[in-house]
Amino acid sequence: MIIFQRILVLTLLVLPFSVWADFSRDLYFGLKNDPDVKILQEFLISRGLYAGPTNGNFFALTKEAVKKFQQQENIEPAFGYFGLKTRTRANVLNFSQQASSGQGLIVFLTARIRTLQDQLKTLQEKLDQEKAAAAASSLSPVEQTLVIPLVDTTPSVVSNPTWVNVSGQATSTFPEIEGPFFKLGEFKVYNGLERAVLFANFELEVVDEMESTPNRNKKISFLLRDGLDSTDPLISSTEFTFILAHPKIGSPYIYPLNFAFPVTLKSKEEKVVSVWVEQLKYVKSGTLQLRSTKTVMVTDVVARGRWNLVLTREPPL
Repeated sequence: MIIFQRILVLTLLVLPFSVWADFSRDLYFGLKNDPDVKILQEFLISRGLYAGPTNGNFFALTKEAVKKFQQQENIEPAFGYFGLKTRTRANVLNFSQQASSGQGLIVFLTARIRTLQDQLKTLQEKLDQEKAAAAASSLSPVEQTLVIPLVDTTPSVVSNPTWVNVSGQATSTFPEIEGPFFKLGEFKVYNGLERAVLFANFELEVVDEMESTPNRNKKISFLLRDGLDSTDPLISSTEFTFILAHPKIGSPYIYPLNFAFPVTLKSKEEKVVSVWVEQLKYVKSGTLQLRSTKTVMVTDVVARGRWNLVLTREPPL
């Protein structure tokens, strides 16, 4: 173990962190001053896909570079979201590059050291538990009755349950006249916990069953705003492009998408979020639906509830 630790120290002194670090979490549009985004930007530079600053900000330039990487590696959908499939492929290429330059062994040893340290910690905790159990069993019956349990096993009655909740549902009609933007609807996010929570993004599905030639193969933007008005602060903007061919009746296109939501809610705070669309052209008939499937948070909390927004128009007689 001492030898491995010395190798790790030498590695840290000789190599920058970004050389041997892997991508262990999803990265997405809207992140700011993020160290993992900086590593991603350095990786994209090494692949000749990114020429912007390595500042840790996941904005338009970084998103476009991720899209190019996904297209280059045949990863679908190529939406610029650095998720599991994309970062797994990046890790493979990163390791191969390091191995070809003679650094692969160091990377392997570093990962092995971490694994061994985790195993040692687990074994130590198990040993401590066994010692405590053996000490308790050696007490007399009278002494055992005086041992105070470390964990209170008495069932607790929760009179005011707390949670993080997401809710919202609306159905509206496509506008008759084209404009630069319009609102699809809004949803609410409530933090009923006794502590603040930090959100990351919403995973959702775009269900496209529109009859609309002007929108085919066209790029639009979905906006999240902090409030109900078009002048309220922008939370995030997500680009999206419709498929060229029209969907068949009864067989809509369903696209996965992510809306960045880097928002912190204080305890008992509620936020109303409006969803807007920019550059959507005239829709003759059909529906466009945005339905959330998961709320992702940095804080270790599971949110309940979903939001669902629908735009529709009946076919002309």
